[in-house]
Amino acid sequence: MKITLEQMGGLAGIRRRFSLDTADLGDARAEVEALARAVRGQSAAPGALHPDELGYALRIDADDGAHEVNGTDASASPEFAQLVQQVKRRGKAEAA
Repeated sequence: MKITLEQMGGLAGIRRRFSLDTADLGDARAEVEALARAVRGQSAAPGALHPDELGYALRIDADDGAHEVNGTDASASPEFAQLVQQVKRRGKAEAA
């Protein structure tokens, strides 16, 4: 499974992008993939960003296809927020 995270908004309005291939995770693979499966079933529309709020777009590419889910700090489910943190911590930063 491949997961791409784009973070936007915040005080500086800077976009950041991270990518993660769960095949590279070892022992953490099952946990991250379980979070991704939980997030895939959530609504894709977070609503508008409030000033200085961070927004996120997660693209999850799995064997059964791709799915994109969006969220904000205020609207994120616990699973969405955990997956965002996992991708930021374990993923590779890319140029946005």
